Amino acid sequence: VCVKSLGALIMLVIFIVAGSIIFGSSMHFAETDDWRLAADCREGCYVRPTSDGFENEVSPWVDIPLATYWWAVVTLTTVGYGDFYPTTTAGKIVGTLCVFGGVLFLAPPITIIGANFALEYDAVRAENARKLMEERQKRVKKR
Repeated sequence: VCVKSLGALIMLVIFIVAGSIIFGSSMHFAETDDWRLAADCREGCYVRPTSDGFENEVSPWVDIPLATYWWAVVTLTTVGYGDFYPTTTAGKIVGTLCVFGGVLFLAPPITIIGANFALEYDAVRAENARKLMEERQKRVKKR
């Protein structure tokens, strides 16, 4: 299955890496409003509007490689833990595009891998049925 699906697996990895770079970077810039000194962080941090839009909170999107790529991979694969979520309008748009991108770009390679698995599974079942039939025929001939 892995050998037959190698092209689809490579395509899947490329889509996840490219999507996490594009959507993760976009989310970082959409959700990090400005850098401020705040009570929560004395050395400064990014703040963003809260989900109700009336106050500001420390943004969880602290860096692109760790926080936003994690969010992008989780969102692209439609796992969605909910540990990070956008509160700004731009962030919600990026999040929506990321979910749709995950469904549209990851479905074809996963479908190919699933189809190859089904073919292999059917071949194994056919081989097992053939062996079982041969054993039954041998038993009948011995009688």
